[in-house]
Amino acid sequence: MTALKNNKHENFALAFIEYGGSPKKTMDASGFKWNASYFSQLKNKPTIQARITELQKTVISDKILNLSKRLELLSEFALDAQLPKNTRIKALSELHKQSGDDVQKVDMDLTAQTQNVIRFIDIALPKVKDSEEDVTIPDDALDSLDEFLGKDDE
Repeated sequence: MTALKNNKHENFALAFIEYGGSPKKTMDASGFKWNASYFSQLKNKPTIQARITELQKTVISDKILNLSKRLELLSEFALDAQLPKNTRIKALSELHKQSGDDVQKVDMDLTAQTQNVIRFIDIALPKVKDSEEDVTIPDDALDSLDEFLGKDDE
């Protein structure tokens, strides 16, 4: 549906959205003198009701980030090496929540091995994201990752 042909009715529908359905403000803003009965008649007119519904949907959809937009934005934050680590970690945590992955918070003592795994992630992820070429990861970081994941050398 496009704008209503009657400009006063279109202004009524726009004002209704802008002022959250407030009768007096809607009437004043749309150029009508305040009259509760006439407000009710205008509000219940099928063409005006349809236009208000359409405008409400447009307003809502323009203000809401859908799931894919949220996941994309959170992924960009998580992979952005320019951001502080705590911001990236928060983005990852929120990304897991938003994507439906279950995340449990576990208190851990960071061993040298775990620190190497974190170093691996910090080195590898940004490079992999921005590069189409093979990425060289230090051997000690790879060894710690294998050990951390429980893989034996073959």
